[in-house]
Amino acid sequence: MSESDRSGKPSPITIVTTFMFSQVIFLSARIIQGRKQIAMLQASFLSPETR
Repeated sequence: MSESDRSGKPSPITIVTTFMFSQVIFLSARIIQGRKQIAMLQASFLSPETR
């Protein structure tokens, strides 16, 4: 687009997009891990007689 975009440095839009994308991946991974732990806790609480 402009001369500053062709200087070899990534544009601020690219940096922000990459950062947001990595944050979304990180948060979704945390949510998946949390759901697995919650499911394991619920299973152990709902079926104490199996232990």
